[in-house]
Amino acid sequence: MCGVFYIYDGTRSADDLRRDYACAAKKGLSDRGPDGASEAQGDHWFAMHCLLSITGSAKQPALWQRGTYLFNGEIYNDWQQYTPDYGDADYLKGRLDTDGLAALHDLDGEFALIVIDETNGFLHLAADTFGTKPFYYAIENGRVGAASYDYILHQCGFERAQRVPANTGLTFHLKSGKLVDQCLLRPFDFNSQTCDSFEPFAEAFTYAVRKRAERVQRKIYVPVSSGHDSGIIAAELDAMDIPFTAYGFPFGEIEEIFNERYARFRNRNIRCEILQPDMAELDRVQEELQTGIPKFRLALDSNAPSLYADDDIRNITGYISAAYIAKKGRENGELIALSGQGADEIISDYYNPHSNSRRSHFRGVWEKATEPWPSFYGGWNKLFLESNERIVGHYGIETRYPFLDHGVVQAFLNLTPDMKRNRYKGCIAHRMDQLDYPYHDRKLGFAGFERETLDRSVASG
Repeated sequence: MCGVFYIYDGTRSADDLRRDYACAAKKGLSDRGPDGASEAQGDHWFAMHCLLSITGSAKQPALWQRGTYLFNGEIYNDWQQYTPDYGDADYLKGRLDTDGLAALHDLDGEFALIVIDETNGFLHLAADTFGTKPFYYAIENGRVGAASYDYILHQCGFERAQRVPANTGLTFHLKSGKLVDQCLLRPFDFNSQTCDSFEPFAEAFTYAVRKRAERVQRKIYVPVSSGHDSGIIAAELDAMDIPFTAYGFPFGEIEEIFNERYARFRNRNIRCEILQPDMAELDRVQEELQTGIPKFRLALDSNAPSLYADDDIRNITGYISAAYIAKKGRENGELIALSGQGADEIISDYYNPHSNSRRSHFRGVWEKATEPWPSFYGGWNKLFLESNERIVGHYGIETRYPFLDHGVVQAFLNLTPDMKRNRYKGCIAHRMDQLDYPYHDRKLGFAGFERETLDRSVASG
């Protein structure tokens, strides 16, 4: 995880742009990239990359055959070859030099990518399959800007910043300041619901965890609750003997399952902590969020009534708890987090006979899943991703999302409607049965702790 910024103004020099906008960019990005800021500039443009050093040693912004590129996140295409001296930035340069912009259509990872084609005068932005990393752009009065956060663009004088859509490439003609092309990067097949076995899903998920965790240069943590999503991630890591730390808040969990999991961690010498901080500690974390990041609402529509008495993520207990874990991870040198985000929105569509959530789109009628549904690319999936990235990113943690791996999601889509609905998160439960891992069939939200003035969060766990 890093932070990225770019601005173009055909009426001003690069030196002027740097003078006016470098400080705002660095201030807004330094939490996401605490390991140093690097700059590049060209004909009427300026760019900055704030580094969280995770993979390889290449500095960004970096050069390719026709210009400059920079990105936030991780690209897994060549993960088995990554070393401290060769990483995803090096891989991307090779692909751009060889294949040009066609390379963007098969990048595998979690990323927000800026590619400047100085030879032809174009700017290309690309968001990964589910837009896991915050990424905004603005075009106004001949100026073009892109940044990890919308508020950075606002501070640079843009009135309206838009999110780069998930799984999308955008192309801007710089001299005219116009968006000239928008394309889908990695399509899904929604019309092959014929698979009557969970094995392809299990294989895809195991591989998704492996490539996110096996050859890493930083330590990993997983927030482990009693639920399916974090449970299967922990189970896979355990089965592969990949070291990690498990952190968990016992409040609101199914006690028997939660305790059995943490007893298992201790018996297998997996580092773990059951967290029960006092309110003063949690208040300090909340204060850090209040002073460190701008307000962000956990609301789908700015005009719709909120589901929360206070929908500012900085005041929601689940996100305060996530921040507490991220802070602890940072202190312990655990800079990679594996998240269960996406399982509720895609694998179950929020449908569980025990909860019958209002958020379910199909309510078990998977025959209707012939195209992306509201919380596939957008909706609650988009909102929870953005909220997590803002909270956890504040502590310089890179979050990786195995449930949002393209191969995992396609394997799920390929299941027959009956396989999808006959059991709550049946493909996950099947794999936990294989791994003899404890779980339950209820849907619980992650709250972390309870306080009368704050709301329970439904952030995925």
